[in-house]
Amino acid sequence: MFADGYHAHSYPSGSRYEGNWKGGKKHGKGTYVYAGGGRYIGEFGDDKRHGRGKYIYPDGDIYEGDFVSGRREGKGKYTYAKGEEYEGEWLADRMHGHGKYKYVTGKVYT
Repeated sequence: MFADGYHAHSYPSGSRYEGNWKGGKKHGKGTYVYAGGGRYIGEFGDDKRHGRGKYIYPDGDIYEGDFVSGRREGKGKYTYAKGEEYEGEWLADRMHGHGKYKYVTGKVYT
C-alpha cells in the first residue's frame, strides 16, 4: 500500500491514520482516528496497536499504557470521564492482577 516511512491515509469508513508504515502496515509511532470518535496515539506493530499508547474513547474515558497485538495488556491506567481511575495490570483487554481503583469520593481499593 505505502512505501516505508511517514504517510497519512483516510479509509472509506471515515477512519484516518497518520504515522509510520513498514511493509505496507502501520508500524512505529502514529495516530489513528476512528470514524466512531475514538482516537489512539502511540505505537503500532504489524498493523495493530502495539507498545505504549493512549486511547481516548468517544465518551471521554482514557486508557494510557501498554498494548499487545491491539489489546490492553501489561501496565496501564484507565481514567473514566466521571473521574474514577484504575491503575494496574491488564490482560486480554481486561483489568487483571494487581491494581488500584480510585473512586470519585477519594476511597481507594487495592
